[in-house]
Amino acid sequence: MPKRLSHVQAALDQLKAPGVFSLADAAAVGISQPTLSRLAAREEVIRLGDGYYAHPEGEDMAPGTFQWIVACARFGPRSLIGGMTALFHYHLIPQVPNQVWVVVPPEKKSTNSLYRCLRSTHDPKVCVEEHGRYRMATLERSIVEAFSYQAKMGLRTALTAARRAIKDDLTDERRLYKAAEALGVWTSVSKHWEAIRDDRFD
Repeated sequence: MPKRLSHVQAALDQLKAPGVFSLADAAAVGISQPTLSRLAAREEVIRLGDGYYAHPEGEDMAPGTFQWIVACARFGPRSLIGGMTALFHYHLIPQVPNQVWVVVPPEKKSTNSLYRCLRSTHDPKVCVEEHGRYRMATLERSIVEAFSYQAKMGLRTALTAARRAIKDDLTDERRLYKAAEALGVWTSVSKHWEAIRDDRFD
């Protein structure tokens, strides 16, 4: 193998562990942007957009998580996957969202059409599942925040998600209450508590 190709392969091997990597990550192991473009053209790496790439043999890389990893990298350590994306992940809504919904700090903004940002003051460490390179709101957080953001997500969506989760034994009223209290959104949820428990909201 030519020395140059051997160097590139060795550098690529270093990017297997993170799986998804940025231009800066590639540069740190000696791979330039033009080289990345050639590798992407040969499908030796996967271009994800926004300056991010994926190693096709990356460790613990389920294809559906690529955009979640990129979103959390883009918006920083206080961001997490939530909103409609999380509700779909937990099978509480039937339709795949056409954007990745991300809960972000109040100061974060984005004009990128790939993302729908929910700017939030809620604690980014409460009711969150850590998945290494990305963070996902727990099922309970996803539901109670749907009530907080009902203007964006729809009250019907929040009610249906809550009732479906309880009906399918994915959670219960106690856990939803605890999540709402922990996030400081019980006031928003309590207004609809009787509707959540009403069998007519299926």
